[in-house]
Amino acid sequence: MIAEIFFLIDFDKYTYLVSIAMVFCFLSMLYALREVMHFEIKNFPKHLYVEILLGVFSVTTFISYLAYNILPEIADLPVFLVSFVALLVFISLLYAIPLFNKHPSNLLLTFVATAVLVESAFAFIYTYILDIHFFLLVTLFCAGIAKVIFAMFLTRLESTKKIDEAYI
Repeated sequence: MIAEIFFLIDFDKYTYLVSIAMVFCFLSMLYALREVMHFEIKNFPKHLYVEILLGVFSVTTFISYLAYNILPEIADLPVFLVSFVALLVFISLLYAIPLFNKHPSNLLLTFVATAVLVESAFAFIYTYILDIHFFLLVTLFCAGIAKVIFAMFLTRLESTKKIDEAYI
């Protein structure tokens, strides 16, 4: 939340702080997901290849176009690129976990990834392209939704572990 607040105050001034805080945030969230980050190829649904390729192409095109418009205006580009790569890895893992892991609440991770992606995109659009309050409202809404749904997933993860231990 600190990174989000400083981002909205003045990203150019606090690029280093925001970038480091976001990398720490992504790493801590991935640490919380370490129990469901088991990628087994045999669990991958083969009928989803076309949908996944279309989704990856669409998201990659959108992010590339947004980065093309924004990168020239970033003050501390190397630090920003580290956090940008961390964001892409984080979102990719959140989308990949439900494909390889059969936890009952994996769909929530897809919602979290989408909310983080929309939050990040709209925050940069609001800051660098269009200073319209609609983009700020969507950014704040998606930030809140991502946090709530991620907390719901972690809660369900803990309750599922208790149920599994009771059956053993």
